[in-house]
Amino acid sequence: MTPDESPTLREICYPGRCKIIWKKFPITVEPIIFVIFFLYSLTDAVGTNVLISKTCTIVYNFSSSDCVGKLEPDVEGLVQSYTTQITMIKLILESVVSGVISMFVGFWSDVNGRKPFIVIPTAGFALYYISWFIFINLPYVSPMWVLLPSLCSSLAGGVASIFICVFCYVTDITNENNRAFRMAAVYSTLTLGIISGYLTSSFVYNTYGHSAIIIIYSIATGASFLALLYATILLPESKQPVEGVSASFFNFVNLKETLVTVFMPRPQKKTLLTLMEAFIIVISTTIINGEMAFKYYALRKSFSWVLEDYNLYSGVLAGVSVIATTLGSYISCSILHVHDLYIAMFVALTSTISCLLLALSRTAVEFYLFSIVGCLGSLLNPMLKTQISRTVEPSNLGKYFAFVSTLEAFVPLFTSPMYRSVYNAVLNIQPLYYLFLSSGLWAVISVLVMTVLLIKSFFARDYDQLLINGDPDEIDHTTSDVQTPDE
Repeated sequence: MTPDESPTLREICYPGRCKIIWKKFPITVEPIIFVIFFLYSLTDAVGTNVLISKTCTIVYNFSSSDCVGKLEPDVEGLVQSYTTQITMIKLILESVVSGVISMFVGFWSDVNGRKPFIVIPTAGFALYYISWFIFINLPYVSPMWVLLPSLCSSLAGGVASIFICVFCYVTDITNENNRAFRMAAVYSTLTLGIISGYLTSSFVYNTYGHSAIIIIYSIATGASFLALLYATILLPESKQPVEGVSASFFNFVNLKETLVTVFMPRPQKKTLLTLMEAFIIVISTTIINGEMAFKYYALRKSFSWVLEDYNLYSGVLAGVSVIATTLGSYISCSILHVHDLYIAMFVALTSTISCLLLALSRTAVEFYLFSIVGCLGSLLNPMLKTQISRTVEPSNLGKYFAFVSTLEAFVPLFTSPMYRSVYNAVLNIQPLYYLFLSSGLWAVISVLVMTVLLIKSFFARDYDQLLINGDPDEIDHTTSDVQTPDE
């Protein structure tokens, strides 16, 4: 039977048009991830500028002319102190609400399919950008109202819920040979979206000047609706509903079963290993959230960068990252078959060095160069999630990824105050010193990955099992539920 005649293809790809699209182009969740992070980067610095401007004029009553472009150093420090507090509250609000929702998504998606909680969070992002569009058009509204759009997206599940189902979806449609590459491809798509967003933002800002903000949020609103239409109409389901199982969402019995699944004993310390891998993912998310929340503020203060400078830097870094990540994952995983944990170890070490050098950089050129040293940082999470998918049974992956994503969602509860405290402490000395915190956390990750490797080596029947992927003990029970042309 040829791939075109495969009954499993007909099973997951419906209606007919979706089946034809899947046969020719094995693209599924990637367009949604692209749009979400395209819009994030498109509005990232612009949204921060709006907050700074509104804080400057409404909270501190400075004139509009004093609150445009580069601010006076004293004004910049005063305004940043207030806006970073709003940023911290925003991140905490998003983490608490979406974290609670994501606790129930894993079991529900294992029973009812992955697609619903890809569609619902996408709808939440559409509401998010509509709310922002309204916010920027109300000139005398307090900057604290920026918390309302965050509430809209968080109640729909936010990034935490969508990533649970995205990684389960990828696991459903791949096998052991191509899963690591497809996981990395999702992160590469994410990075490509970030590149496009920053470059588009700079172009619009340079072309349209003060009208750029309205245009950018109009683009964001339209693109979020296109993503919602794609998710609703064109995205095929990867897992059919399980008959005879409770379909209720807020079911605490199911939540208990999720926790039992996560902590259930597994041979060769695999429960401990998966928990350690989950903890490493959480720490890396801590770094990403903390750095991104305050990087624009730090670069404004350190190098007097404006939005165009920051967008250019972010676009260049994301471009280098997506090329390095794609080539690195393909060569190491698909050609050389290097074990995922060795890749994770290399990524952690280079990121530790990169953050250390970034904190010590004194010119923009140095900051660019030292950022490239850590351009493989986005490879860490897909490698670890691939390891988890090799260990956890396919029927329980939704529960496990829900547990991991819930931990990630609650990260800002601790990281936002931690990073804000460090940033405020060094604000008037050297703002980039806050990256020493990131360097220390990457060093912790390096130690933890090494510990996981040592434990695995102790239980390996043959040391060669740790040189390549495909340990029989890891893959004997992880055959995908759905077969695709990737296989």
